[in-house]
Order: sequence, then C-alpha cells, then structure tokens
Amino acid sequence: MRLVTVNLSKLIIVDVEATCWPKGEKPENESSEIIEIGICLFDILNWRPMIKGQLVIQPVFSTISKYCTELTGWTTFAIHERGILFSDACNTLALVYDTKKYPWASWGDYDRTAFENDCRKKVVRYPFSGSHFNLKNIFAVHNKLSKGVGMRRALELLEIPIEGNLHSGADDAWNIGRILEAQGRW
Repeated sequence: MRLVTVNLSKLIIVDVEATCWPKGEKPENESSEIIEIGICLFDILNWRPMIKGQLVIQPVFSTISKYCTELTGWTTFAIHERGILFSDACNTLALVYDTKKYPWASWGDYDRTAFENDCRKKVVRYPFSGSHFNLKNIFAVHNKLSKGVGMRRALELLEIPIEGNLHSGADDAWNIGRILEAQGRW
C-alpha cells in the first residue's frame, strides 16, 4: 500500500451547484450533474480565506430547468457560453489549485458525492486528495449543536452577513471560508 501525504498549509473549500428540478419533476432521461464549482483557497497557517474561484461546467446528461435557473441564476445560454467540459474542470482543479496536494472540504457530503458520481458517469479521474472534511459536521460538533445546520444558518449563528448570492458556488465556497475563519483555530 502506498502512503499518500497531503500538505496541511492550505485547505481547498469547494461548493458545487448542479442541475436540479422541483421534487418529483426530474425528467426520466436526465440525471443531476455539476454545472458550477466554487472554490475558496483557505490559508490554514494564517487562518483566512485567500482566493475565490469558479469553474462553469456544460452538462452532458441534463438540461438547465427553470427551477435550476431560479435557484442558481444559471441559464442554459450562460452555461453554454462560459462552460467547459467536466474533464477540463477536473484538470484545472488539479493543475491550478493543486487539489491532489491539499486536503479539501465542503459544507456537508453532497459536494463529495456529486464529484464521485460525475467522475464515475463521465469516466474522469477524481481530482482531489483522499482527505475530505465535512465542515457542516465539524461546525455542529464545535458549536455543540444536536445536528448540522445549513450554511446560511451557520452564518446567522455567527452573526456574519452573507456575501454574494446563495446557491452561487463561488460565493458559497467563499462564505464557508468566512465561517471557518470566524470559528478560529479548531
């Protein structure tokens, strides 16, 4: 067995947005897939968010529903105008953000499983290290909550105003970094 080590000077915070539909209205021949990857590079040594990034992905197995546009702000036109292939986004994550070298985190497990699913469906190499932190669970334990809360609620509990738009992957990743910063050195 090969031991893989990760560099703990940075944490890559990721928030994804995916194609979606109102409950019970998903078309039979479509499946949810990532359309935006929000990134916040968090400096662990200085305990602060440093860089905010965004990758926009063209869906292959689904379309952008009206509901998805209302939730995320992404339209079919905007996705096709700015979007890249999922494989190219994963390569960018690995090359630009060095995602194999650093641990990564998300608010809950949805983002991790969305990546695992899309990598499997699209036959793309998983772009992250094996070190993933579920910050929603860590926040709940740190704040002695009986269960995890959403990112918006965590910001409210910390009395931190939301920056940007909810359900924007880039803004959500940045706000998660701000939550982590506000919690101090865990």
